[in-house]
Amino acid sequence: MKLKTLCAVLLSGIALQAGATDLGNLRIGTDASYPPFESLNPSGQIIGFEADLAVAVCKEMKARCSLINQDWDGIIPGLIAKKYDLIISSMTITSERAKTVTFTERYFRTPQRMIAAKGSPLKFTPEGMNGKHVGVQRGTTADMYLSKFWAPRGMDVVRYEDQDKAYADLMNGRLDASFQDELQVEAGFLKSEQGKRFAFVGPSINGDNAAEREVLGAGAGMAVRKEDKELVARLNKAIAAVRANGTFKKLSVQYFGRDIY
Repeated sequence: MKLKTLCAVLLSGIALQAGATDLGNLRIGTDASYPPFESLNPSGQIIGFEADLAVAVCKEMKARCSLINQDWDGIIPGLIAKKYDLIISSMTITSERAKTVTFTERYFRTPQRMIAAKGSPLKFTPEGMNGKHVGVQRGTTADMYLSKFWAPRGMDVVRYEDQDKAYADLMNGRLDASFQDELQVEAGFLKSEQGKRFAFVGPSINGDNAAEREVLGAGAGMAVRKEDKELVARLNKAIAAVRANGTFKKLSVQYFGRDIY
């Protein structure tokens, strides 16, 4: 049966307790400005790969789940403040974030990559990027990477509250390039009508050394509060189940044309 993605996902379940968190009724925080992972449709429903994945995970957990839209800057503070119980929002597992939250095992891995106008002479080298204006979503792995390794080399890192605003300035010529999750831009913006004028510049960035890997992290994981040990254990079990039963691969192929694990 085809999974239906709704902003409010209602699945029959039982109430399970883990401290203050009711495992039978879970609220999921996500930044719905990041298609095809998550975005809002014209009716205001949250749709996308991770929205569908949340449905599958909640089904395995026999939980009633709802998706809550939250801007990226406030997504971890919202979790700590108990606005929701977990985050499913393409969040890279890093040691810095792990000081505040507990991550599940990774459920996908993606490199970072730059795009610019087709035919642009831009080169992803220290000389080529010196003085160039490059857009990035604030607080993301892409932001942390450029801030640490490229801003000191003369790149002007321009930060936006969401990725769509960076794309808008790129299209309007206010930016020389945009730097983001490769999967997101490949399956989203570059396939849109507006994105047809743009293409990748330079290689995929996976982390060529320990310092880069420290920033780029170990793939994306779901995040919970530190005290929610039972919740993270159940999420890991559910993630393993949707991989084993083929649901994860089916969704990956649907949205990205390949298994992104």
